[in-house]
Amino acid sequence: IFDGADLEPNVLTKFFPAMNRGNILISTRNPNARRLASFDLELSGMAPNDACLLLLKAALLDPHDEHNCLTAAQIVQELCFLPLAIDHAGAFIAESKTPLAQFLDLYHENHDDILNNSDYQGTSNYQYPAYQTWKLSLDLLKKRQQSHKANEKRRITIDCSLMLLNIFAFWHHDQIPQLIFETVA
Repeated sequence: IFDGADLEPNVLTKFFPAMNRGNILISTRNPNARRLASFDLELSGMAPNDACLLLLKAALLDPHDEHNCLTAAQIVQELCFLPLAIDHAGAFIAESKTPLAQFLDLYHENHDDILNNSDYQGTSNYQYPAYQTWKLSLDLLKKRQQSHKANEKRRITIDCSLMLLNIFAFWHHDQIPQLIFETVA
């Protein structure tokens, strides 16, 4: 099993077993890896209704409000119905108290920064929404960091949060020990 194997196919084949028995399962965002497969299955984002519910739940907004649902539908479509991007967007909306109707404007204002950032080059296009919503959350913390200079305790908390987010960005989610959060809580 090769999970998250976004390498080029010639690099992947170096790790294939020498014997011609069994099956090899590859999950990848690299479309070139299709040539290694006897069949492939492309997974897509969430169903539109489920995506809207996730966004509104993460944003702590009423999922029965018709205006919320219409606006959420536009947002989740822009985020390609990807659960991670939707969850990040909802958390950003809830935490920043950004009105749902203004989220897309913020998203679009920062979109080019993400697409042109060399740190994100070489990833597939559908990941950009997750990067964008992650960046919005980081920017919010940085803005709060500046506004809490007088409150030393709050500023230290924000500094530590930013440091943890930067560290966690390099870890697979399975490798972030729950004990870290239990200890802090």
